[in-house]
Amino acid sequence: ESFRIEASADAPAFSGNAVYRFFDAQMGVQRLTASIEVRDQLLAERPDIRYDGAVFYGSDKAGEGLIPVFEVLDYHTGARFYTADLAERDELIKKHGYKVMDYRE
Repeated sequence: ESFRIEASADAPAFSGNAVYRFFDAQMGVQRLTASIEVRDQLLAERPDIRYDGAVFYGSDKAGEGLIPVFEVLDYHTGARFYTADLAERDELIKKHGYKVMDYRE
């Protein structure tokens, strides 16, 4: 099973952790993190990337009204891809060689 978080875009009704997004226009990639420390480090050390703020809220437990968000990684480029679509996740793995991120190991 892949790493996933349950997510909601509705912050006031959900007490989960904020997931922050950064965009690196030079590389054309997004970086998502739920870590305040990583967020603050990127803000301090990477003034060249755009900070989009909290883009959704996540929980490591399933719950009513939440949807799973899957993370896959392209080991060749280091690009990470996030999707709530299981079929899209499986296509990235099968057709493009992405690897499923599993943080339980």
